Amino acid sequence: MERSRRYIFYEFRGWEPAYLPEMIEYQVDGHSWYPSNWEATGMVYYPVEEVTDNPVDVSEYSYNTTAKLIY
Repeated sequence: MERSRRYIFYEFRGWEPAYLPEMIEYQVDGHSWYPSNWEATGMVYYPVEEVTDNPVDVSEYSYNTTAKLIY
């Protein structure tokens, strides 16, 4: 039985402020070191062009740093 998994490739171009560059998805069946086992799925994930949500201003909130956390 061969192992099948997904691999997402992207070219690192430095730290961008919000997102990674476009990412290409591959399906790898069997050993990853054989080029013949790699196949592009056709899925390309593109970064969002513009961030529209507003960050929360944490100064509006107060935190009780002495509270005991129970898990």
